[in-house]
Amino acid sequence: IKDNPLNEKRSEHFIRTLLELRSRNNLNGNLILNTGAEHNNHIENWIEDGTIESKVGRKLSYVRLRAPSYSS
Repeated sequence: IKDNPLNEKRSEHFIRTLLELRSRNNLNGNLILNTGAEHNNHIENWIEDGTIESKVGRKLSYVRLRAPSYSS
């Protein structure tokens, strides 16, 4: 549901949980996220505006790939 007011909180919970599980399992290297566009938009915005660190407790880099057929 694109306009649900809880979507941003869901995105925050998603990325925080993913990174916690990654640390707990001693996984290293890059992650590939295959999520819906809204989750990606939230995560991308937090990295660009610098708030990702306060949300998930670490600094991240982010590269977003889109298929040539993608239309926004």
